[in-house]
Amino acid sequence: MKPYVWILISAVVVIFATIIGIIIATSGGSSKSSTQKNSDNTLVVWRGIDNDEVFKEAIKEYEEENPELKIKVVKKDLMDYELNSINALLSDDPPDIWSIPSSWIPRHQDKLSSAPTGFLADNPSKAKENLEANKKSIEESFAPIVAQDAVVGNDVLGLPLFVDTLALVVNPTMINVSSKGLFELLDNNSADQPERTKEETALLEQGPRYWSEFIKLSEMLTQKNGDKITRAGSAIGATDNVTNSADILATLMLQSQTQMSSSDQTMATFNLSQSKNTGDNYYPGREALDFYTKFANPSESRYTWNKDMPNDMQAFVDGKVAMIFAYSYQLKELINKNPGLKYAMLPLPQVEGADQAIDAGYYWLETVPKSSQHQEEAWSFLKYLVKSGLSEYHSFVDRPYPVLSDDVPTIEKRIERKNPWTFAQQTAKSWYTGPSPKEVNTIFKNMIRSVNQGESITNAIDLAASKTTETYQGL
Repeated sequence: MKPYVWILISAVVVIFATIIGIIIATSGGSSKSSTQKNSDNTLVVWRGIDNDEVFKEAIKEYEEENPELKIKVVKKDLMDYELNSINALLSDDPPDIWSIPSSWIPRHQDKLSSAPTGFLADNPSKAKENLEANKKSIEESFAPIVAQDAVVGNDVLGLPLFVDTLALVVNPTMINVSSKGLFELLDNNSADQPERTKEETALLEQGPRYWSEFIKLSEMLTQKNGDKITRAGSAIGATDNVTNSADILATLMLQSQTQMSSSDQTMATFNLSQSKNTGDNYYPGREALDFYTKFANPSESRYTWNKDMPNDMQAFVDGKVAMIFAYSYQLKELINKNPGLKYAMLPLPQVEGADQAIDAGYYWLETVPKSSQHQEEAWSFLKYLVKSGLSEYHSFVDRPYPVLSDDVPTIEKRIERKNPWTFAQQTAKSWYTGPSPKEVNTIFKNMIRSVNQGESITNAIDLAASKTTETYQGL
């Protein structure tokens, strides 16, 4: 064969080999990159509340015990948190731990992995065949509301770092001023007033245990000039300027033993009649709505608030209202903005004659998405966090602990404990708001607003129940 032919063949072979090499290198590089993304030993934690500082020490200790692992906490904007989270879960780089409000569980449970069987037990190796071990661990470790929300069947879908509750926050300086004026008034009244003075003095000193006492205290603290409210006794009855109006109303329904939804969770039932032990029918949902909205009805003696008042939180800071309803994180925000704010916390009033208190609960759950490539490692870190890292977390955030306690005061004794965030999580309840909790919250606000504008209680609650049912059914 002629030399130039060999040269030509060699050149072709070199060029072909080079092309193949490039293809292999490129393919290999992509494969390696993909492998690195999936095998990268970094747990990414997405949160809409708190920053990475609250986990700094816990993460440091965990990484020292697990040197092959790194943990990265990412704080996301709460405004677009859900949308951005869903996009991330659908991408090839999802978070390994996703912190979400407990009310989001029905909406997103198909995206969440459950804790490995027996994993949360004290001795996982012995419990790995026990399908109920994780559920039992949740029931024995955390406030009852956690098992109500985080457990589906026997599957545990998330773990809590706190359980917040709604409390009555009062301005003690207003109460003191009002009580002084009250004493002067009563001294000039008839001889049968001393007993009444004793009751009202106790109410001013201790606060209300029951809603009936709350009405009386609110009336005592409300100041009016004709029909105009110059200082509100309490911020309740309306909706747009009452931050937690939907939660207050829902809790009133729960305290009245309202069945909020059907047993199969396909229909809202808070508008329907129920049977008493006597066999008589009554409408606890209607009664709760009527009770709430009367505080914003000028024709009622308890009238203390209306739609023209400022936002309740700001009104409290400005000294325009004596009592508001707030979660601990909301009060903390007020204190941070107003360090000199004077306040006292009292437990949420209850229905007189009830066997047990019922409080409104609010908390987030730390979950592990199914799309995570590090599910086992993520669950291991979460288990460590709730068992060993809670003290460090709470030293930063000062939120109510989520752990189970048998130190639950009776309704009569709750008021003596003053700080409700040391015990109210044990009696916190939630209700099924379905796959669209934000929409249901809006429905409740609209229900209140319609009554404030003159709609009948029956029509307003029936419409709200109908619309809530539509959200259950995805309509």
